[in-house]
Amino acid sequence: MLVAILAIALGVAMGLGINLVNRSALNEFDNALSQVNGQAQYRLTTANNRIDDKLLLAVESDRSVSAASPVVTIEALLADSPDSTKPKRLRILGLDVFRAATVAPALLPRADTSTASGAASPLFGDDSVFLSAAALRLSGRAIGDKLNLLVNGRNVTLHISGDVPGADNALALAVMDIAAAQWKLGWLNRLSHIDLQLVPGTNPDSLLARLSLTASGDGASLRLERPDAGTKRMSNLSRAYRINLNVLALVALLTGGFIVFASLELAIVRMMPMLSLVGVLGAPPALRAKLVLMIALLLGVIGSLLGTALGIALAWLLLGLVGGDLGGGFFASTRPALQIPIGTLILFIVLGLVAAVAGALSPALKLQRLVPAQALKDGQAIRLSGQLSPLAVSALLALTGTVLLFVPAIDGLPLAAYLAIACWLFAGVLIVGPLLGYLAHALAARSEKLPDTLTWLAVTRLDSAHQAAFPALAGVVASFALVSSMAIMVYSFRVSVDDWLQAILPADLYVRVATNSNQAAFEAGDRQVLSSVEGVQSVSFLRSVELLINPELAPLVLLARPIDTRDPGATLPLTGALFDMDKRDARCTMVYASEPASRLYGWQTGDSIDLPLPYPNDTTPCYQVRGIWRDYARQQGAIAIDLTDYRRISGDMSVSDASVWLDKSAEPDQTTVAIRQALPELPGLQIRSAASIRALSLHIFDRSFAVTYALEAVALLVGLFGVATTYSGEALARIREFGMLRHLGMTRLQLARLFASESLLSISFGVIWGAFLGGLISQVLIHRVNPQSFNWTMRTHWPIGMLLFAALSLITLGVATAIFAARHAAGRAPIAAVRADW
Repeated sequence: MLVAILAIALGVAMGLGINLVNRSALNEFDNALSQVNGQAQYRLTTANNRIDDKLLLAVESDRSVSAASPVVTIEALLADSPDSTKPKRLRILGLDVFRAATVAPALLPRADTSTASGAASPLFGDDSVFLSAAALRLSGRAIGDKLNLLVNGRNVTLHISGDVPGADNALALAVMDIAAAQWKLGWLNRLSHIDLQLVPGTNPDSLLARLSLTASGDGASLRLERPDAGTKRMSNLSRAYRINLNVLALVALLTGGFIVFASLELAIVRMMPMLSLVGVLGAPPALRAKLVLMIALLLGVIGSLLGTALGIALAWLLLGLVGGDLGGGFFASTRPALQIPIGTLILFIVLGLVAAVAGALSPALKLQRLVPAQALKDGQAIRLSGQLSPLAVSALLALTGTVLLFVPAIDGLPLAAYLAIACWLFAGVLIVGPLLGYLAHALAARSEKLPDTLTWLAVTRLDSAHQAAFPALAGVVASFALVSSMAIMVYSFRVSVDDWLQAILPADLYVRVATNSNQAAFEAGDRQVLSSVEGVQSVSFLRSVELLINPELAPLVLLARPIDTRDPGATLPLTGALFDMDKRDARCTMVYASEPASRLYGWQTGDSIDLPLPYPNDTTPCYQVRGIWRDYARQQGAIAIDLTDYRRISGDMSVSDASVWLDKSAEPDQTTVAIRQALPELPGLQIRSAASIRALSLHIFDRSFAVTYALEAVALLVGLFGVATTYSGEALARIREFGMLRHLGMTRLQLARLFASESLLSISFGVIWGAFLGGLISQVLIHRVNPQSFNWTMRTHWPIGMLLFAALSLITLGVATAIFAARHAAGRAPIAAVRADW
C-alpha cells in the first residue's frame, strides 16, 4: 500500500511540477509583453518588422488615430559573454518619451541627474541608456557605469544614465531615446513597429487599408495586430512541447494506477477470509465493493496530497536550476517566480484520485461476484481473476486504437494519437494473462524438455493459474512498454538529428554573429576580408530573415543561400521528389520549404505561395515550391531560396552567416585565430568547426530532453517498485500453499527456487511483451505524435543496449524480490502456515 501511495505521489508530483514551471514561464512572458505593450490597442508592423519611419507622419495624421508611439526593438548581447553557449541577452527599446507617455507610461526612463554633465538632459544623450532593475542585475552594472554591448556583431559602449522605475522587477530591458537608438545601433530611417490608440468606433481594417496605400512603395505588407498576438504566437509555438511533457509526466501516474490495482488484488486475496465471513453474516455484495473503493480513495488522497507538496517543491527547484524553459529553449534565460493556481492543484489532485480509483474498479467489480460460502473454503481466491483479460475487449481496444491513428491532429495537437496509444496499451495489458497461459501450457506439454522438477512445478502452476500472475504482470507490461516507447522515440530523434547535422554541415568552419534577424553582420568589405584570409579555400554566405506569414504562428525563417538548381540535394536534405522544372511557372522563383513549413502552411511541391519580401520594383514576385527538406532547427518553419534570387528580388546584398572551406594544409584553430585578427571590428564573431557544432547541438538536444530522460527514469522506478511490491505481496498471499509444500518435504531453498522460477518466467514474458508493445507505441510517437506536434519526421532507430539494461533491471529486481519474499514466507512453521485450513 505504501508503494502504491508513493507511485501516485510521484505521478502527481512530476505532472504538477512540470505544469507549474511551464505555466509560470508563460505567465511571466505574458506579463512582460503586456507591460511593454502598455495601453496600446493595436500594433502596426510588417512581416519582417521593418517600417520606414516616414510612415509615422501618415499614421499620426490619420483621423482614426488618437495616439501613436514609434518603437525600435533591438536584441543586444552583453560583451562579456559573446561566444558563450548561453550568452546574456538584453532587449533595448528605442522610444519617443513624449509619445510613449500616452501609450506605455510604465516604460518611461528616469534620468539620474547627479551623473549628468552640461545643460542637456540625459534622456536624449547619444549614448544614454536606462536599465530596469532586472537588467542592472543581469549586467552586473550600476547607474553611472559604462555598458559594453555587442549589436550586430560590433562593440557599442553606452552610459547607464538612469533606470526604468515602472518596469516589472523581473523584466530585463533597456530604454533609449529612439533617435539615439537609430543612430548608435544601426536603425536609421527604420522602426520595428508603431503602437496605436484608436478613436472609439474606428474600423481597424479601414485604417490598415489607408495606411497600406501610403506604404505601398515599401513592398512589405503592413499588419495591424492586437498587442497580445506575441503571447499567442509564443503559446502556440511552445504548446506542443508543454503538452507532450505533461503527457509524459502522467506516465508515472498511469503506472501508479496499475500498482494500485496490483496492490488491491493481493490485498483482496489476503482479506478473503474476513470478506467471506462478513458475506456469510449478511453483508451485501455492494458493501465489499465499496470497501475496496474506499481503500483506493484513501490511497489516492494520501498520494495526491503528498504528490502536490512534492510537485510544488519540484517546480520551485526546476525554476531555480534551469529556469522556465525546461530545456526547450522557448523561455530561455528566464527565472520566473513560481505561480501556484488553485485550479491546477485541484486538477492534479483529482487526477491522482482518478488513477487510484480506476485501479480499484476491477477488484471491486470482481468482489461483487464473490460466493461467500465457497470463498470460506478458500476455493475462490484463484477464480477471482478468472474473468479478467477478455480477448474480445482487447481486440476491440486494439481495433479502436488503429482507427484513431487515421484521425488528423485536433487544433494542432495529436489527441487522437494519444488515445490510440492508450487503447493499444490497455489492450496489450489485458491480454497478457491469456498469452502467459498459452506459453505455460506449451511448456507444460513438453515437460520432458524442462531442466528439473521445480521448473516443471513452476510451469504447471502458471499453466493452471496464470491469471494469478496478472496483477504483477500488469504493472510490468505497462511500465516497460511506456518506458521503452519513450526511449525508442528519443533515441530515434537523437540519431536522426545527428545524421541531419552531418548532412547540413559540409564546411570546415562556420562563422556567424548573433544578431537580429533583420540586421546583417557582414558588410561587403568584411566578406572580401574573410575570403582572403590565409588558409581559406572558399566561402559561402547566407542571409537569414524572419517573415511573419500568419499572425497566430511564430515568424517563418527565410534562408537565402547558394543552391545548385541542378542538384539542390547537395545543399538541402530533401525528403522527397523534386517538382519537375519543365512544369514550373516561368514567372515564379523556385523555393524549398522545410517540413515544418510544409505542414504548418499546407505547402506542397509545385504550389505557388506568397512571401512578404520587400522588393525594389513595382512587380510583385511569385514563388513556387520545388521541394521539401528536413529541418530540425526551426520548428516554426523555414524557406530556402537561392541567394542570387533573393538579392535580385529584395535588393538586400548583406549576409549574416558564412560557411568556410579550408585548404588541405590549413589548421582550423590557426585559421580561426587568423579570421578574428582579420576582422577586429567584429568581436562578436562565433567561429566553430562542424564537429564542435554537432557536439554542441547534441548537447543542447540532451539538455532539451533532460526532463524526458527524468520522466523515463521515474516511470521505470515506479515499475521497479511495482514488481517488488507485487511479488512480495504474492509470496505473503501464498503462505498456506508454501506451508503445504513444506509438509510434503520441500525445503525453504527449494520453495525459493520454485517461486524464483515462476517469477523469472512471468516477468521475462511480461518484459518481452512490454518491449513488443513499446515498439508498437514508439511507432505511433515517431510517425504520428511527432509530426503532428512538431511538424517533422524521423526514422526509427533502436536503443538495444538501453532496452536490455532496463529489461535486466526489472527481471533481476523481480526475481531477487521473489526469492527474498518466498524465503520469508516459507520461514513460518508448516503447521502454523496451514492451520487456517483445519
